[in-house]
Amino acid sequence: MHIDRGDATIKIWLMDLTVAKSRGFRAHEISGIVKLTAGHKEMLTEKWNEYFGEDNR
Repeated sequence: MHIDRGDATIKIWLMDLTVAKSRGFRAHEISGIVKLTAGHKEMLTEKWNEYFGEDNR
């Protein structure tokens, strides 16, 4: 999953919630983004699979 805000960007793997890359976000923002993602992981994974198909995990 990719999140962009201005020049800041972060990529988080939905399967294990690890940060693949991040630029421009502060540590507390990254932590908050990961926690928010974790709280909605099931719904985000479902929507990912609907959009991309389950074969693209």
